[in-house]
This record gives sequence, C-alpha cells and structure tokens, in this order.
Amino acid sequence: MRAGAFRGLTIASVVGLIVALAAPAQAMAGDLDPAFNGTGLRVTSFGGDDHALGVAVQTNGRIVAAGFTEKATGTNFAVARYTSAGLLDTAFNGTGKRTTDFGSDSFGQAAAIQPDGKIVVAGYTQNGANSNFAVARYNPNGTLDGGFGSGGKKTFGFPSVSQSGAYDVAIDGSGRIVLAGFAVTDFAVARLTSTGILDNTFDGDGRQVVDFGPNDVAFGVAISPVDGKIVVAGDAVTSTLPIHARFGVAQLTTMGALDMSFSMDGKVRASFGSSSDAFAEAVAVQTNGKIVAVGQTSSATGADFALVRLKTDGTLDGACSGDGRQSTSFADNDDATGVALQADGKIVAGGGTFTGVEDDIALARYTTGCLLDGTFGAGGKVTTDVIADDRGADVALSPVDGKIALAGDTSDGSNYDFVVARYLD
Repeated sequence: MRAGAFRGLTIASVVGLIVALAAPAQAMAGDLDPAFNGTGLRVTSFGGDDHALGVAVQTNGRIVAAGFTEKATGTNFAVARYTSAGLLDTAFNGTGKRTTDFGSDSFGQAAAIQPDGKIVVAGYTQNGANSNFAVARYNPNGTLDGGFGSGGKKTFGFPSVSQSGAYDVAIDGSGRIVLAGFAVTDFAVARLTSTGILDNTFDGDGRQVVDFGPNDVAFGVAISPVDGKIVVAGDAVTSTLPIHARFGVAQLTTMGALDMSFSMDGKVRASFGSSSDAFAEAVAVQTNGKIVAVGQTSSATGADFALVRLKTDGTLDGACSGDGRQSTSFADNDDATGVALQADGKIVAGGGTFTGVEDDIALARYTTGCLLDGTFGAGGKVTTDVIADDRGADVALSPVDGKIALAGDTSDGSNYDFVVARYLD
C-alpha cells in the first residue's frame, strides 16, 4: 500500500485491515510459486542481450534454461541452472551459468535432459549467409561432455544447402538425439547417436527433409510414447493463392521415413479459417498417441494462442473443442511458443502477449477437452509482468511436484536478460 493510504481511517479499521492483509491468501493453480526465489521469478544476466528459448526440469527439480547471449564480441550458447529454491545452482560450472563458443555466432534454441542427467542444448551457428545445426552436451556439473561430438560440441549441415539449423530437440527411448528445424525453406529433421554422430539408420545419413510447399520451417519435435515415432510441427505455407501460413505437422517412422499411416502421406496442414494465418511453434504427444501442437493464429484483427489436436491417423480430433482446434485471446497480439502435458491430461501452453503498451508473459491451461481450465489463473489464463517487455518462450513440468517452469526474456528498455518463472499447478 502506498504511503499515506491509512489517513482518515479509524484505529479499529486500521487494525482490521492489518489483520486482513496479514492473513495468508489461498494459493491457486497458476499463481507464481513463492518457494522459487521468494517471488516465483528469477532474472539472470550473462552480460549481453540474453534470451532464454528453452527450458527443461531435471528429476531432482532443478531447472535448466538455455538460449544465447549476444555481445559485441559475438553470440554464444548460454545455459543457466537453478535450484528448486530458485537460486543459481553453483554445482553447475561453479556459478550456475555457462556460455559455449562454437567459433562463430551460435544461437541456442532448446534444451533436453537425458536420463543420465546430461544436458543437451540445440540451435545453430551462423557465419555470414551460412548456417548449420549446432548441438552441445554438458555433464551434470556443467562441463562440456568430451564423449560427445568434438569436445562436447557437434555442428553439421544438410546436403546441397547452405542454410540449416535446429529449433528444438528431443531424446528418444534409445538415448538418441532428435533435432528439428530448417534446411533453407523445408522442415529439417536429424538424429544423432548418443556419442554425437549422425545416425545412418535414420534415412541413410541421419538427416531427413520434409517439403510441404514453398516455405516451411519446423519449430517443434516430440517422440511418441506409444511407438517411438517422431512428430515435427511448424509453419507450412500454402502453395496456391491466396498464400497463407498453416499448422504443419509431419510424422516420421523410427527409421526416418514419412509415416504413410499418418494422413496417408505423413503430413497434415491445419488452418483456423481460410482467410487467417496459423503456424505451430511447439508440439507434444499424449500417452494415447494424440498429437497436441500450439502456436499462433492471426487475422486483420490481431493474433491469438492457437491449439490443434490430431488423432493418431492425422485427422483433427473432434473431442478437442468440437473440431480439434482452439484459440485463446489475451490482448492484441498473443503467441504460444511452448507446450507441456500434465499427468491428468491437461495441456499447458506458454508464450507472450502484447497488451498494447508492453509485452508480458502469457500462460494458459486447457482441460482434456481443450477448453480453458477455470481452476487455473483467471478463467484458465495467467499473465505476468516482470519488468517492462517480457516474453515467455518455453514451458516444462517438474517431475517432482508438477509445478510449471517457464523460461523467456525480460528487458528494462536496455538489455534483455533470461527470466525463469515457476507457477503452482
């Protein structure tokens, strides 16, 4: 309460107000978790423009955020690890923070935790007009894993193209590393062995390109818990007029071929109306094999969170909001960039919203029927204002207690810093 607010109140009313303020508020799902750094929020600087784009939670509840730091001297992978109490974990590289130089500008985009606790961060290197997939693997103590690639790092490209890179990473049941991103204007998928070598059992050379049309990019990848198939989702632009972006979802067999049991050609485009644009930015697979992809749908009036659920054969799931699609509006311009599936089947989507004044973190939770969950936040939605411009990028659930971890960035108008938030479930 601001200074002077008690003036004009009687002694009795002041005492009553103090008692009311002192009474603990009922904790609700979607509230920031005060057990995490006292506020539910933690801001971390690497000394440059710092952007966290991926998040993962270890089996002990420690949170790993990954992205990149951009300085005048160059751009490098950046990784931070936090204790369950929200402190930088000094058991990780002595400081809780680590940067990795690939020899050219490198942009971390996503993180995954192996069963043995090793941390995999994926992204791309950039050298002029050329770019390549880039992957780093860290031991639990934050050192680069010398048993992976070359000194803990691996870079590679795609045949006959000069531009490729990873936007997401997943670990399959055999410990292989599956990456998804772009090869010029197509979906690009690659698989590495546990030692960081391109896996030649995956489409012959460890790489696969999926072409939806004139301009495609994959932003998310997930492994089906049912049969180990690989699901990739992103932006698939139509090839006929009028040109529009569509949710693009592709399913590959464990051998890297398009799965013809999925929509008969391994590929699905989903729209939110013939005159709107829509694209997927994250994907997850439920325990029953159904595919959940989230992203954005936009039209002349603004942009909203978008969610699509597909059956195992690639058709839209009518048990999800009636037609397999759901959109959610927070403010003027909303974008879902991360998704996580709770044990009870509820769906958590995280990203950002532009309020007309500034950007804020946005989080939504949906029921098993893809409707906003009224027990979460305000009618299923939560927004968080950290400093000034804040954006969520990815979400993950703690295997310890189910709490929701979100990573992104925040800015006071000068530099950007990592921000990590934890919410009650």
